[in-house]
Amino acid sequence: MLVTSAQQGSEIGGSQPVWTSNDMIAYNGCGNGAKPTACGIYAIDSSAAKGGGKGAVPTQLTQARSDLPADSKGNLIAFTSQRDGDWEAYIMDLDGDNVRNLSNSPDSNDGLPTISPDGQWVAFVSDRGGQWAIWFAPTEGGLPQKMFDLPSETPWINADRVWLDERISWGP
Repeated sequence: MLVTSAQQGSEIGGSQPVWTSNDMIAYNGCGNGAKPTACGIYAIDSSAAKGGGKGAVPTQLTQARSDLPADSKGNLIAFTSQRDGDWEAYIMDLDGDNVRNLSNSPDSNDGLPTISPDGQWVAFVSDRGGQWAIWFAPTEGGLPQKMFDLPSETPWINADRVWLDERISWGP
């Protein structure tokens, strides 16, 4: 994804974009032209991506290079991050406030969170206990519960696929 920054007129690169309910695009990026090392999740008005927002200035929502947006519904953005030393599933408000770790399992890889259509739950993948599975937790916090095992012990780790490059979706 490339947009043009109002600061210095330079292009801003980003990855893993998600469209939010307030017509913004949240994405993982590093810098906004003036601060090229400020990595994390940024949000920019969707008109910038549609070509009508030349010169839009992104807003930085988080400060960790590993913060990867995965989904957005209602007033929430779900993301994967290694900010606490291991991969975890998080949610936050659209403005970057109220960050919550929903998976909270330091001995496993958790991520690819997706928000339920009613906004009450978040599902995510986890390799707790050595087996990849889909887990879910309430958006307000609480103990995650296993939904079901995935069909392979390592469904994404091979020569051409890495689990962090995938997404899961919770449809109606």
